[in-house]
Amino acid sequence: MDEASGISHYEISLDGGSWINVGAETSHTFTGLADGEHKITIKAVDKAGNIKEESIEFIVNTSLIGSPGWTDDAIIFSAIAAIIIGLIAYLIRRH
Repeated sequence: MDEASGISHYEISLDGGSWINVGAETSHTFTGLADGEHKITIKAVDKAGNIKEESIEFIVNTSLIGSPGWTDDAIIFSAIAAIIIGLIAYLIRRH
């Protein structure tokens, strides 16, 4: 193999942010991502200086129910609480 063959390093960018040089590592962990859509772009740079980029989009959803975010949970839990309170009030009036 000659000196210009093979991968020099990889770089990774989250949501169009700064490039992070991860060396020869083929995995990287991002923590604390907000709910919603995200895009990771990976750049492979070979020893000859050629660059290849690929991107992947994904969704972070920490909501217990529904789409990303807490608003869906709040609406559903509020509706359930209103039903339970209404049922309790009905039962109290009935007795």
